[in-house]
Amino acid sequence: MAAPLMRPLALALALLPMPAAAQALVDPTLPPASLRSAPNESAAPPAPKLQMILRGPDELQRALIDGRWLRVGDPLPGSTARVLSITDSAVVLARGSQTESLELLPTIATRAAAIDTEQEAQK
Repeated sequence: MAAPLMRPLALALALLPMPAAAQALVDPTLPPASLRSAPNESAAPPAPKLQMILRGPDELQRALIDGRWLRVGDPLPGSTARVLSITDSAVVLARGSQTESLELLPTIATRAAAIDTEQEAQK
């Protein structure tokens, strides 16, 4: 009678985790510790991103910056900057005495200027 109970008991004991054999799992895709760096808490916040400029029928211009609609004079959320001006292709932000220009499509504007320069050179 003891033999039939011993087999399931022995199997249950064999399946219990053994603390001496346990190891911490290491992610094999992590870079070596010498290459990993601690997150830098003093890093500057990301630069604001101009997403869209809207000009209404009343000539009131609005700019979509980081997902928020702003007008001239509005503060930039999470920053000390204010919207100084809005043109058809850029927004100028003011932080104290410093200004920063956010261009809507800087790569297209640069490419268009390069094409104009090439066309003038060919004349």
